[in-house]
Amino acid sequence: MSTKPRFAPRRELGRTGFVASRLGIGDLADRTVDRAQCLTTLRRALDAGCNVIDTAPNYEDGYREELVGEALRGRGDDVFVIDKITRLSRRSRTGARSGTPRPPRATPAPSCRRT
Repeated sequence: MSTKPRFAPRRELGRTGFVASRLGIGDLADRTVDRAQCLTTLRRALDAGCNVIDTAPNYEDGYREELVGEALRGRGDDVFVIDKITRLSRRSRTGARSGTPRPPRATPAPSCRRT
C-alpha cells in the first residue's frame, strides 16, 4: 500500500516549512446540514490527507469555526487553518459607503476560542 497522501500534490507554504495539500476544504457553514454530517465530512477530508481548512468568523456567526475546532481536536499541528479578518468600509453621514477602506479589524480571540 502506498504511503503517498491522497491529497497530492503538495507544496511548501512560503518559508514556513509547512507542506500543504494544494486542495483544501471550506464552506461547510450551512446550519441546515446536520452537524454530525459536517464533522464527518471534515474528518474524512483530514483522514484522506487534506491539511488546509478555510474558514472565517462571519460564516454563520462563528458556527463554521466551531465545527473546525471540533474536527481538529486531538489532531496536533499538522493542519493549516486559514481564518479571515473583516475589512470595514467607511460610511458617510447618509450611510452610503465611501469606498475608502478602514484598516482590517482582527478578531483573533473569539476565533481562537471557537477553533
